[in-house]
Amino acid sequence: MNPLNKKHVCGLVLLMLATSGTRTLGSETEASTLATMLRGAAAYCEKLKKAAFKYVCLEQVTETMGDPTGKKSKNVYEYDYQILWKEGKANERRILIRENGEPRHVENAQLTTRIFSYYSFYLPVFLLARENQDKYDYQLQPAQEGDGENVRVLTATLKEFSGGAAVDGRIWLDGADFSVIQIEMNPRYFSGFEHLQKQALKMGATLTLSDIHRYDLARNGIRFPSRTEIRETYLMSGPPPGSHSSSPRKISDFSRMSGGSGVWDSASQRWEFDRSRTVFDYSRHRFFEVDMEYSVGLPPE
Repeated sequence: MNPLNKKHVCGLVLLMLATSGTRTLGSETEASTLATMLRGAAAYCEKLKKAAFKYVCLEQVTETMGDPTGKKSKNVYEYDYQILWKEGKANERRILIRENGEPRHVENAQLTTRIFSYYSFYLPVFLLARENQDKYDYQLQPAQEGDGENVRVLTATLKEFSGGAAVDGRIWLDGADFSVIQIEMNPRYFSGFEHLQKQALKMGATLTLSDIHRYDLARNGIRFPSRTEIRETYLMSGPPPGSHSSSPRKISDFSRMSGGSGVWDSASQRWEFDRSRTVFDYSRHRFFEVDMEYSVGLPPE
């Protein structure tokens, strides 16, 4: 299969509880901080699991596709997105209400983008719940500029992979209440990722697949997904198509290709382009019930 043909690649983030342990750190202070963060995050996950809620929101999915020649296309889908969460189980339902600005009404609609991700709300539980932590190695990472004053960053690396759905990656935590602010997924466990890598090698390219989940909406101590962005980027050697090796196209000819970068690097004689960029934005939330059955606090050691 040519990887530039449209094919669904599911960054599967559902229904496999993979999990953690801590790496030996060089500092007792860092080890103590990490242990505190993991205990607090586990307590927050208990709050997630024992919460009961139902809400409806607008889910806008924007997919921008590009190819090596600079051509691009864009599709925008809007859904009435409903989620019911009770006793640690979620049910999702989508109604397609608009496609590229045109009214639609499709009950029980399925996502049709090239790459997609399900059940973002589950991710903190998969990565940080107490019963899952023995399956991971955790490491405390230095916060970067722009992360916020009281933000802690962890990496969660799966110790063993036995097949099926699995997740790991980087996690941004609120240092005050241990809620999850952002998760950056490691794509190596995505369904279809190995196939895309093989196709990239045949093209003489290097594939980068990023999947970032933001949780900016807070209600009763729970953070809800606000935005997910997935980018499929290829780095290739040689001048871009349609150019001469001695005089490649200007960078501006490739900038913002498919909503992202399409940039020629004359020093390395390489260029990159975004094959796909898919953004899920959530807004207009209407909560029908938010019942917290668990009070988060830092449990005893």
